[in-house]
Amino acid sequence: MISQRTIVSVLVGAAVAVATIATSARAATQNDVPTYNGSLNGDRYSTLKQIDRSNAAQLRPACAFQVGKVGPMQSSLIERSGVLYFTQMDDTFAISATTCRKVWQNTYVPIGRKAGIANRGVALLDGTLYRGTTDSHLIRHRCGDR
Repeated sequence: MISQRTIVSVLVGAAVAVATIATSARAATQNDVPTYNGSLNGDRYSTLKQIDRSNAAQLRPACAFQVGKVGPMQSSLIERSGVLYFTQMDDTFAISATTCRKVWQNTYVPIGRKAGIANRGVALLDGTLYRGTTDSHLIRHRCGDR
């Protein structure tokens, strides 16, 4: 039979583990935006304090980037270490977050029948970028690689 003390110890241990994971997920995303929800927790919370109600109206575009193709753009931007990652159709882009200059671009040539015309973007985990393709394949890029 499991004692009440054992159950309490397990529950306290689980609570500490959850708090540690939540704290490290927030800490890991104080400068980066690894998902469209902001943090890995998906809570859309930001610890950044530079923009608030008093200065939000003063925001202006810093730069612009042309993908060079016409077509649907349904990708969210993902940011890691000052680089923005996104997709359009069969292209994956990495651009500087401060200058909008292209760091790299990868164009996938579909080898199968296209299942759709839009791509929802990239996912980032442990320094690796993932994206689906229009012909139902998965591509992986190391951040900084093509």
